[in-house]
Amino acid sequence: MQKLLKWLPNNSIILDVGCGAGIPVDDELLSAGHQVKGIDSSSKMIELAKKYCPGGEYKIEDMQQLKKGEYQVGAIVCLYALFHIPRNQHAQMLEIFQSFLPSGVGGINRGNGYQWR
Repeated sequence: MQKLLKWLPNNSIILDVGCGAGIPVDDELLSAGHQVKGIDSSSKMIELAKKYCPGGEYKIEDMQQLKKGEYQVGAIVCLYALFHIPRNQHAQMLEIFQSFLPSGVGGINRGNGYQWR
């Protein structure tokens, strides 16, 4: 997370895909002065994210329903969420994520560590 924070310009908009309850990731991003938009397919997780990270914007959305170009953000985080979809769909998801980042940073956890690009 420190690497991501170091790369981000001040007040970046960050999309957290599969945000869960928003902690500790979104909480840390908000505390660092960034804007967070979080999506999760679970209404309970979105409810908790709104409670724990009231400065973020959260909505129920299934990452598998995302469309290319749907968001324009400075960074994407998708930590401990990508493994919830079949492996043969990962490349397509990463392609969609890249369409959200005109010149931003992406942080993906694929089960064996973090990849920051």
